[in-house]
Amino acid sequence: MRRVCVRTASIRGRIESLITPTVEASPQGQGGEGSAPTRQPPGDLPTKLEDPKDALHTAARRHCLGALLGRRPPPTWWPGPAPAPAAPPSPEGAALLDALLRVIEAAAPDDFAITAELHAFLTGAALLVKVEEPRYTWSRDAAGEREEVVIRRPAPTPTHEAERRRFLDVLAGLDDAALRRVLPLPYRRLLGGGERARIRAGLCVRWGVDDGAHCWHPLWSTATPADVLVASARAFDAAVGEVGLRRALAARGGARVWTLLERGWGDEYEQDLALCRFDAREGYYTAPGLDWLVYRSHEDTIAVAGDWLVDAVDRTWPGRAAHRW
Repeated sequence: MRRVCVRTASIRGRIESLITPTVEASPQGQGGEGSAPTRQPPGDLPTKLEDPKDALHTAARRHCLGALLGRRPPPTWWPGPAPAPAAPPSPEGAALLDALLRVIEAAAPDDFAITAELHAFLTGAALLVKVEEPRYTWSRDAAGEREEVVIRRPAPTPTHEAERRRFLDVLAGLDDAALRRVLPLPYRRLLGGGERARIRAGLCVRWGVDDGAHCWHPLWSTATPADVLVASARAFDAAVGEVGLRRALAARGGARVWTLLERGWGDEYEQDLALCRFDAREGYYTAPGLDWLVYRSHEDTIAVAGDWLVDAVDRTWPGRAAHRW
């Protein structure tokens, strides 16, 4: 018997996970049921960008994100005034902007010696980037498991070219005075292949995570360790949620999070805590030091690992024993 699982990377899903505003009501035990929604601050962002390279890189990100946002309200982490209202891009335009944003966020300002070098990189990215539509296939039969990634690259369209030109026009208008007015954004960087492999190796050593198993606690047949809390993801979201996790991590001094997906099937990031939603199915969240881990599965389970983080969740969620997996 052959079993096949196909995943098509959703451009809309990647965009929505980043720019959709979150209504962050107080979790149970932190204001109570019915408390007014609160707006989560974007973290300890500087009020201005001193380095022109940082400003240029951020301006490029702001253009892509603002265009993808369209007329929707800005997300809770968006600093400063909302982008000027505009019609959301067409699916073709969104695909080009998403591809361009991935190239921009795979690079860091410090990768470039001078601002002009970064400017040339951004110009080249706009001219050369191609839309990619990955299709992930996993199959199992008597011979074992196989996985395959097929990348479809649609032909350029006039809509793609229009989005390229709009981006290039923005770059052309970024003189020294304009760069000084650029407001910061929370950090987000696409992880490279070597980084992803090193983080996975560390998770295997520290927490026993095995990508080949397609899951972690509580879905393994082995007993869950004492420093791992497992629960229904739905109950966890209602009682603690992303807001409670961010508060606990911020209180510990956490600023950035590594976000990994099952077998690397999708974009994986190092990102500011303010951007982290902790909602990816088969997603792993951790940080340098690997002293904590959050794992969310397809089966409506969540695992929180690390003594101090488990203690913080216990304090936030007094009734969690009733929802233990």
